Parts: sequence; structure tokens; C-alpha cells
Amino acid sequence: MPVNYESIEIELTTRCNASCPQCSRNYFGGKVWPSLPMVDLTLDFLKEKFSKQFLSTLKTVELIGTYGDPCIHKDLIAIVNWLHDSTNASVFISTNGSLRTVKWWQELGSILRPNDRVMFGIDGLEDTNHLYRRNTNFKKIICNLTAFNSAGGKSIWSYIVFRHNEHQIDKAKQLSEQLNCHGFAVKPTGRFVNKQHELVDKFPVMNSNKKIIYWLHPPTNSEYVNPGYQNYKKSSNQFHGYNNYLKTVNICCDSKQRKYFAVSAQGYVFPCHWLYDRMYGAEVEDHPDRQRLLDLIDISGGLDTINLHTTPLDNILNGKFFKNLEDSWTDDRRIDRCANQCGVDNLFASSYDNINKLL
Repeated sequence: MPVNYESIEIELTTRCNASCPQCSRNYFGGKVWPSLPMVDLTLDFLKEKFSKQFLSTLKTVELIGTYGDPCIHKDLIAIVNWLHDSTNASVFISTNGSLRTVKWWQELGSILRPNDRVMFGIDGLEDTNHLYRRNTNFKKIICNLTAFNSAGGKSIWSYIVFRHNEHQIDKAKQLSEQLNCHGFAVKPTGRFVNKQHELVDKFPVMNSNKKIIYWLHPPTNSEYVNPGYQNYKKSSNQFHGYNNYLKTVNICCDSKQRKYFAVSAQGYVFPCHWLYDRMYGAEVEDHPDRQRLLDLIDISGGLDTINLHTTPLDNILNGKFFKNLEDSWTDDRRIDRCANQCGVDNLFASSYDNINKLL
């Protein structure tokens, strides 16, 4: 293996209790997207597929769900214990926090090491959090967060800002301090862009019958607006349209810089989760960019050649797909997703700046 990877993101499951409207797993907050498989990675599978030599190189393991919440996985605590036994890596977990019991959260908090973090996505207070984190319970989240912190866990309260919750940021931050959270991170959203790469000023929230029940809006306070939107407009003007920007901008791959890759709950290995989230969802499945990704995988040998169920990790990382993907950055096979996330202007990287400061 020519690259000593330092960071890996593992999606343990595609299952989730929530229905966040801007998540690819469901139809704008309503029904789960029909083609999304409900699958989990088992602890035995992880032990089999990741060698001790590989694990010894890791500095960070991120248990994040592109489509699912890791805390719904029945063996999450056992998996964290295995990672502690097998690596010196910091473990980072992302969750909506509305799962499990207080006792479970106390146990998780008690086993985590000083450099481990759990990020709770709480986007408002009791009267607003559920508007984005649909099907979650604010009171239960606060009980779980309190139990986790009191047991020694280090939590980050991550707060995505919308128009409906921007007035509560100071109160939420004060509450996070009262609960002894390790930190509070304001997250300026970069998701008010449609699949035609156009900025939009509202986003639909639908019920299970695909009826719009309300709208999400970006914040009005400029302090909480993602600065990437201004860069987005400038780049669109400079290149005579954002699509032209995506076709021509130089790509500086964040995954290569970080020596990172991602594993999906189906066992697929991608250079990052930004590519895996092109596989399923209302915003992607009829998009030509998804077809370009599938075509690139196909000419590289097919999906089985990037799946740990059928192909060893070393063969995937050193295989045709990773090479062909990098080659595509300079030819007509270029995938928009790569340019959007890792174009040198890096338009929406600031969404994660405040979180990264707390890791």
C-alpha cells in the first residue's frame, strides 16, 4: 500500500431515526428513498477487513453516517472498544442524539478517550430543533447529552443555522455551557443550492405523501450566512455560469491532503463520503453527475472492485477507480462533485470550520 492513510470514515449503518429534509436518505423529510438499502457493517466484518498494520497507521477514525446515524448500530460501543484496542486513533462520532437510553450514553461517555469527540447535531431549542431534525425529541436529546457529559465524554453541540433558529443561537450556546459540553459550533449551511447548481432561498419539507408542509429558509443575519455563497456568485460570474466553473476549476483533493478515505455501510470504498452520497437520493439519482460516477466505476472494473465484501482493501485503494477518478479531474470525465467540494476556491469548506477547531 503506497499511501499510509491517516484517517478513515466508516458509515456503520444506513438506518436512522430522523428525517432531516436536506439528507439524501429521505424524500425531503418524508419517506425513506426507496432504493436505499437498509444495511449495517458488523464488528466481525471490520475485524476481518482491516489489518493490524493498516489500523496502526490511523490517527483519526470518523464514525459518521452519510445516510444513517451510527448510534442506531447495536454494537457501536463494542466497535469503539475494538478501535481503542486496535489503534491509537482519535474516534469522532456524529449523531442527532435522540437515540438510546441515558444508561447507554453514560457507558459511551465513560469509555471514550481524552481525544475522542461526539458531535450532537442540535439545530435549535425545544420549539425549533424538530423543524430540521424531524422525528427527534429535544428533551430526550438533552437528557442523553447530559448523561454523556457527566460520564466524562467530550461533546460538541453542532448548530446548523436557519432563519427559524438563528435568534436562538446565544441561548443554545449558554445551555451547552451549562451542560458542560466541550464546545459549541455554529455551522453555516451550504445546502441551499439545487441540483442545477443554482442558489435557492427556500427548501421544501414534505410529509410521507410528498406534500409540502413547510419550507426551510437560510438565515438572514449575515454573521451566520455561509461566506461560500458570495464566492459561489463571484465564481459563477467569472466563469460565465457555475457549470463552467465546475468544468474548469483546478481540483485540490482534500482526501489526498488528509490521507483519508471513506467506507459505506454497503462496504464500498470511496475517496470521500461526498462521492458516496451521489449514490442515492432525490437530488442525485436522476442527475447526470451520478451517471458519470457510475460510468467511471464501470470502466474501472465495476462496483464489486470497490466493495470490501468482494475485494481486499489494498486492491481497492491501489486499483483502477482511485486512479481513474484522479485522471478524470483533467479530462471530460470530470465529476461535478469533485469540483464542487475540492475546487481550489473551496466554496463551502467554511461549513465545517467551527467544528474542526474543536477536534
